[in-house]
Amino acid sequence: MDEVNIKIYIDDSVSNSTVAIGILARNYKEEIIVIQMFRGPCDNSIEGAEAMFKALELIATDKRWPYIIFEGDSMNVISAFKGDFDSIIT
Repeated sequence: MDEVNIKIYIDDSVSNSTVAIGILARNYKEEIIVIQMFRGPCDNSIEGAEAMFKALELIATDKRWPYIIFEGDSMNVISAFKGDFDSIIT
């Protein structure tokens, strides 16, 4: 990873109408530079994806990082990042 890159790891969990989102950012040395947790109401996986985007937006815009690498296991979020919004609509 280049010195200017930041890698953000994303994980979410939806349970009992609540979404929990964990975000961990590492620099090029793999040092942890940000850890954030967000929790809120959620009715389905689409709302979970929307909540995750809002959390990422808060961190990425606040820090003004020019290059970000995202990593996560939510297929809805990964598809949306790739521009495939139709695949997350149920």
